[in-house]
Formats: sequence, C-alpha cells, structure tokens
Amino acid sequence: MKKEKQKSALLAIYDVSGIQDYIFATNHLKENIGASLIVTAALNECLPKALQDMRIDSLEKNNEDGEVIINWKEQESFSLQMTKDSNVIAEIIYVGGGNALVLYIDEEKYNDASRKLAKRFFEKTRYLTVITAAVKTDFSDFHADKELLNRKLEQVKGKTIRQEPLSLFPIAEQEPIYGYPVNEIRNGEYLSFVQVEKQEEYNKIKNFASFPLQKNIIWAKEMEELITKKGQDSYVAVVHIDGNGMGDMIGNYMRTIEKNYNSAIPKMRELSIRLSKIFNGIYEQIIDYFQNEPKYLKDLEVDNVQKKVLPIRHVIMDGDDVTFICNAKLAIPIVAIFLKLLMKEQQEQNLSACAGIAFVHSHYPFRIAYQIAESCCANAKKQWYREQENGGSGKKGYFDFQLIRGAGQTELDLIREENFTCPKEAITRPYYVALENEPKEDIYSFDFLNQLMGKLPEEFTENRKIGSKEWSRNRLKKLYEAYLQGGGEVNLLKLEYASRGYDFSTFSESKEFSLFDGLELIDMYDRKLYQNFFEFYEKKRRK
Repeated sequence: MKKEKQKSALLAIYDVSGIQDYIFATNHLKENIGASLIVTAALNECLPKALQDMRIDSLEKNNEDGEVIINWKEQESFSLQMTKDSNVIAEIIYVGGGNALVLYIDEEKYNDASRKLAKRFFEKTRYLTVITAAVKTDFSDFHADKELLNRKLEQVKGKTIRQEPLSLFPIAEQEPIYGYPVNEIRNGEYLSFVQVEKQEEYNKIKNFASFPLQKNIIWAKEMEELITKKGQDSYVAVVHIDGNGMGDMIGNYMRTIEKNYNSAIPKMRELSIRLSKIFNGIYEQIIDYFQNEPKYLKDLEVDNVQKKVLPIRHVIMDGDDVTFICNAKLAIPIVAIFLKLLMKEQQEQNLSACAGIAFVHSHYPFRIAYQIAESCCANAKKQWYREQENGGSGKKGYFDFQLIRGAGQTELDLIREENFTCPKEAITRPYYVALENEPKEDIYSFDFLNQLMGKLPEEFTENRKIGSKEWSRNRLKKLYEAYLQGGGEVNLLKLEYASRGYDFSTFSESKEFSLFDGLELIDMYDRKLYQNFFEFYEKKRRK
C-alpha cells in the first residue's frame, strides 16, 4: 500500500527556563557540571522518552500504531519524515540551546506528549521549568511559522509563574546558596535536593562531552584545583564565548533556500550539527595541547593514585555558546587561541566569535562571575557590531575582561565606575584578535597586548629593564594606583618619571595608550602560551 503524505501538523516548541541560575548557583564544580548535564538531558533524553510514552498510549487506547521520529541527527540527509509518511505521528526537528522543536500530527498528540514530558521533567529535576507553545502549519513556510511560534512562546513565558521548592515542614534548616530546605547531610555538608540531584548526576559520568583524556589525566572537580597557589595566586577565570552574528548568519543562510519544511529543516539540522562540531573541535585542540604540556598539569592524589589535573574545565558546550573555567593566567591566551583558530579554520564560512572573561577568587560566587563574563562578552560584541556598521570584514573577534577584587557591584558598568574616576582614560579593552596578523602598534589589538605583556615583569616582585631603564616593582605599583585615582594623578606621575629618564614611548607612542590593562594583568598572564600553542599546532598539521 502506497504511503500518503501528511498535509498539516502542529509545530511545537519546548523551552527550558532558569538554566543560568541552575547551572551557576554554587562554586562546587561538580555541581555546576552535574547541573549542565541535567539541562542537556532534560530535552535530549526526556523528550524522546515522552514521545515514546505517547506512542504507546496511542497504541493501547486507540489501537493506533504510529511512528515517532526521535533521532533527528541520524535521518538520511537530515530529511523531514512526517511530510513523506502519514504513519509518523510526531517528529523531533531539533534540540539544542535549552529548547526543542517538534512536529505533531494533531493537538491531541501534542497535549499528551507534553503532559508526559512534564512528568519526566519533574522526575529529572524539580527546579527547572519547561514552557511550551504550538502553532498550526501546512508545511509551506517554516520561517514564518517559527517567528509566530517564538512570539507565542514569549506570551506564555510572560504568564508563567515559577514555583519555588518548599519544605514539607513549617520550620526547616536552609542551605546557604538559595535558602532551599535542607534534605540531606553528606560528609558534614547540608544539602538541598537541588544540590543532591546535581551531585548524583555528576557521579554518573566518567567523561564530560566526549573529550578524550589521556591516562591519569582528569578534570578538576573543585575550583581550588584550578588555582596556581592557595592564598597567593588563588584566582580563576570564568570565560564565556559566543559566536558573532549567528542569528543573522542562520537567517541569511535560510533565506537562500526554499521556505517549505522539506527544504528548510534539513538545512537547519545540518547547520546546527556543523556549528557544534566546529566549536567543540577547537576546544578539543586546546585540551590536547594541555595534555601534552606537563608544566600546566597539577598533581593530585585520588584514591591513593597520582593523577594530573587539567587547568581548564568546560561547563557549557552548546553549539556556539561556550563557557569554561580555567587558571587565571591562561584565560586571555586561551581566548586569543580560540578566536584565532575559529577564524583560521573556518575562513570560507567567515565565522568569528567574541569573549568575556571575569577574573575572580576561587571562592567568589560563580553565578555573579558568570554574569560579569557574559557582560564583558556583550561589551566585546558591541565593538564587533560597530565595526560591521562601519564596513568591517567581520574577520575579527573581540574580548573584554574584568578583574574582581571584592564583593561590591555585580554589574560591569557599575564596577568600572566604582573602580575608576574615569574608566575611559584607564582601560583600553576590548581588544581584537584578527584572522591576519595585526599591526603591533595598534593598541587595541591582541598582538599589541601580548607584546606589552612580554615587556612587563611576570610579577610585581620582579624588576624588569624596559628600554634603557629598569622599572622597579614599587614604580609600577605607584603607576597602577595612580590609574585607579584618575587621569590627573597619572599625568603628574608621568611627568615625575620622565624627569628621571623613564620614557613611556617605550611601550607605545600612541596618545591614547594606557598602561593600566597591562599592569592589571601583570601576574595573570602566561607570556609563552599563545606562541607555544601555535608552534605545537603547526607541528601537528605538518605530520
């Protein structure tokens, strides 16, 4: 019997809310990783199971033996099946970034599957919320249907009230992060069920995101395992990287093909998978380098066995959305390597990204550190978009950073206003990384920053001969403090230094040049990592 084609359906979206607060709630890396795994599993595992549950119910109640398509990545040529076969009652179009698109043959199947998803979701985690909306479609215009669906989802979100976890008892001890009721005590630590579910999810895994590790090399489980030296160099960096203009790029790409579902959906699926492979592949190359450089690996005894801990740990790897934590000294070189590799290896696609870095003590609230890193990334993106508006090629990626010394303001602009009398006079950031080598005299380029850091001493305790003069620790420290006080203090100090033969043109002849960024990074910057990585990279390519 010839199979009939499906002529209409219901396009549904599922969106997980509360992701950031859930993942970044604590400073325990294993809880952050466990939370990230739960978010990934929430739709990647629960949704296919819910569709299978719906199919079984349909068979038992209505004797309808329909098919559900759950392996959307494995379809031949990423093609859509529902429009070819009327036996398909539901098909996952896409899952990623905390949301999913699904096609259902009718509203009854959609409602049944959504109820079953809600149940499975609650069993997986009681903190996150899944929100859904649906629109009817005749398969003629995927772009228009998706825009309508997104507007409808925003309306549903506006009306949704999230339920907070409550205790069964009128009086209960609270855990210190969000004040949730304590449910368990493990190793003397008072934990809510939210913390317990994260830790249990973490304990299930042996590896994370399928990045291969050499024997006896492990991921860090706690922030302290990423720092250089407890009490002295106790800084870590929270790094957020996000692709540039991805929405516009995908929109432009989709506009080059036909609007109907049979043309649009395979292309969207293919593009989504390709982007994930690109960003994951670059991160894997960075991991590979560190595994082959023993000086970056920290010794740690685990169950009476000596292990080596990587100085970097990813928390989110979701397409072009990347967040990781690393030793503070490695952050800027790693970001420059990532942005450079992305442009170098994807020249035909003209891909680039921007990044934000928050330098914080290992005990600093991770949730706030992530917000600051995200704000730095947004600030870097503003500069990238300004350049596009002025006719730029897009073959650059920008990064911004912020050093947090205390627990004051949590918003980037307010932090900078609080720290500086005149921030614009003190800081040069954001800096750019270009596909081609940048002119080293451009004070806004990474190459200039990298060259500047090579001139400055590794630490404030070291004197360094720069030009014809030796710059002492005390002299550089006084200059750093003058920048914090304001432009007038800097100019007075420069005049004093000039009278003693200290020439600032040794650093740069630009009138806009400020030494502040370099001074702030003086003991938070690995001078050799960037060059050594690309020497390693080129050797591997030639093999």
